[in-house]
Amino acid sequence: MATLHIKRKTKYNSGARKFKLMLDGAHIGDIGNGVEKEVDLAAGQHTIVAKIDWCSSMPFTFTVSENETKEIIVSTYSFDTNLYLALIVLLVAHLLCKALFNFEYLLYPIGLLGLIFFYMISFGRKRFLEINEK
Repeated sequence: MATLHIKRKTKYNSGARKFKLMLDGAHIGDIGNGVEKEVDLAAGQHTIVAKIDWCSSMPFTFTVSENETKEIIVSTYSFDTNLYLALIVLLVAHLLCKALFNFEYLLYPIGLLGLIFFYMISFGRKRFLEINEK
């Protein structure tokens, strides 16, 4: 028997939610924030997908041989932390500039960041989660 070792990165984005894991189209369980899970599987080629609500990862195909342990990492999209930080900084800067200088043009970059978030939950929904080999 081969083994698949799955680790979910600890992140605050969707941290309170569990990801559903689908191996070869069958639900093999859920994985919480910062949790590791092992699954026994037959040797050969397999495809795994992680899902949360209507968002998911791209299918990740891997080959495992007999008595081999394959390690993968599941997480939300890689630049989510930077987007949230940029959004908070721009929002605070906008409020300060509006209060102190009556300058209101920082709403445009905030709107652009909003479009990126909208893309990730709509057209980019199949790239909201990432699966990578360790």
